[in-house]
Amino acid sequence: MAARARTGMFIQLVLLVAIALAVTIGCRPSPAPRESGLNVLLITIDTLRADALGAYGNATVSTPMLDGLARDGVRFSRALAQTVVTLPSHANILSGRYPFRHGVRENSGFRFPGDVDTLATLLKARGYRTGAFVSAFPLDVRFGLARGFDVYDDRYGKGAARRAFREPERRATATVAAAVASIRRLIPNP
Repeated sequence: MAARARTGMFIQLVLLVAIALAVTIGCRPSPAPRESGLNVLLITIDTLRADALGAYGNATVSTPMLDGLARDGVRFSRALAQTVVTLPSHANILSGRYPFRHGVRENSGFRFPGDVDTLATLLKARGYRTGAFVSAFPLDVRFGLARGFDVYDDRYGKGAARRAFREPERRATATVAAAVASIRRLIPNP
């Protein structure tokens, strides 16, 4: 009798698990559509600490554009980096994964996996137009972060002559100008 009761409980448990799986798989929400009027602007600045900006309380600096974006948008007061190296840190930011999950651990010799969703792929799937404008070698298209972006502008001086211990890079003003020009082409009167 005890064996029959255990068998019955086992069958009930298997059925319960099967029903739970069917409900979970069958009831997955479809991707949310893009909400009109909502935009996402992600700005990353390599090696910039929050306390170097006016928006975070530094009264001795003048950062009016960044302060305005922080005032009118969403400003995070507690954001931590899992790695201090540029490429893996951007892979973390864009994927929401740690380096041991996405596999990118250094600025070269690694490529972001093509089967991992990123902020760009998720936004693109929801109807957003996406663009990235980068200023330096660690974010070169060859490292795999371009997937999901309509525009991935990595014209930072590739092929330029290297000076001792310096990689070519694009000045921030040129990167911002390229981004603004691209936005104006997409949205004539932003």
